[in-house]
Amino acid sequence: MSTTGDRELRIYAEYDWVVPASGRGVLHHAQDAEADADDWVLYDVLTSCGRPMEGAYIPGMLTRMGAKRCSQCCDRLGYPRGIGSPKNDEACRELLRKRIEEIKR
Repeated sequence: MSTTGDRELRIYAEYDWVVPASGRGVLHHAQDAEADADDWVLYDVLTSCGRPMEGAYIPGMLTRMGAKRCSQCCDRLGYPRGIGSPKNDEACRELLRKRIEEIKR
């Protein structure tokens, strides 16, 4: 059952992107996922680049600022390739704002 917290977690994941539950790798956009706001985990994730993940989470601040964004996820969403969460990249902010508006509808 989806809750308000689950929906909010999905929106946070739009701003920050996710890493696999192993904690290793680049930041990916979670295109489709089941959210569990109680544990702050996304399950059955399909990324925009097509990578399936059993579990993923929004990483800590240093990773969100310094990890590379998946180039394929960026290309598919029309975001510039780069480093860090989209919300921390000036070139992504307007694109991200429009995307969040669409999701909230």
